[in-house]
Amino acid sequence: MFAFEFAILLITSTGILSRYIISLAEKYILHREAARRKAARTVERAAARQRRQTQREENERRRAAGDEIEPVEDEDEDEDEDDEELDVGGWEEKGTWVFYSELCTGMLCRFSHDIRVILYDDPPVSSTNRTLQTSLNYSPISRSSRLCSRGMVSHFTS
Repeated sequence: MFAFEFAILLITSTGILSRYIISLAEKYILHREAARRKAARTVERAAARQRRQTQREENERRRAAGDEIEPVEDEDEDEDEDDEELDVGGWEEKGTWVFYSELCTGMLCRFSHDIRVILYDDPPVSSTNRTLQTSLNYSPISRSSRLCSRGMVSHFTS
């Protein structure tokens, strides 16, 4: 009978472990997304630098030829910006995974309780219900009424 209590503890522990694994997966996914965005930002900055360098060279060539030159637009480079401030967002599917993990854990616990009831015909009763049942069974009013109904105590009734 105690094996079912340990089975429920095992199921609950497995549910907690699954939530931990989901959190680790989320951390990995967010790290990978941040690295991808950082690489994209680096490529974008390199392309902008290359465009500005090409435009400067073209202006130098036109100036040497005596043509009218277009001013080079110096874009504000955000290299001073902190790369750690990338807005990665979140993992949208995490809620679904946690929901199904909790659902499976709850169903397995319920299944374990049902097996216990079927095998031992002993439904698990919480300690509050046991205390209430015990106090009702041994209260003076209920005890005397049960004894009177059986005819064991007749001197209480006159």
